[in-house]
Amino acid sequence: MAQRRPLAETRQLLVDAAIRVIARQGVASASTRAITAEARVPLSAFHYAFDSYDHLIDRVIESVTEGERAIAVAAVEIDSDVDADLETVVLRALDLYLDVLAAHPDQQQALLELMAYAQRTPGLEGRARDYYASSFALAEGALATRAGVEWTVPPAEIARLAIVLLDGLTTTWLADRDTEAARRTARLAAASLAGFAAQRVQV
Repeated sequence: MAQRRPLAETRQLLVDAAIRVIARQGVASASTRAITAEARVPLSAFHYAFDSYDHLIDRVIESVTEGERAIAVAAVEIDSDVDADLETVVLRALDLYLDVLAAHPDQQQALLELMAYAQRTPGLEGRARDYYASSFALAEGALATRAGVEWTVPPAEIARLAIVLLDGLTTTWLADRDTEAARRTARLAAASLAGFAAQRVQV
């Protein structure tokens, strides 16, 4: 008799498979059969790992959004030089994001599908709101790390603008896969965001 995989491993296999199916075909096509087939496990493995389909989808949303946060944290930490030109720092972060997007587009495609699905699904509708609230807070925190910078508008508003620009960069790249054009747009976005810095003050 074949040995059963550990529960955590089975769940991760199914979550990863669900992300691939959702990115390729959308949530509507991500049936339990499609997901288990993608994961190359029997249908019974799904019932072993998850209480329900919504339980799986909730884990998938959690996995994708955690991945997003990890990218954002890495982008914030790539330049520890507080004396670096602010526009350069922002551009480096956007370039890193584009590198990850180009390397792993399924994650972003799945995220877009899942956010739309969550908004229409009772019990999951708060997930999209929570994701953006967390993204805004993370961006605002990144602005706060730029010691000595005074802003011409409240940092919370700049943070929201940064996430809106990032969303636009993502959706257009997923549509045309033109990385060079995306990098040119990123340069304009970096200049725009840096333009809200009034001056560096002594701290």
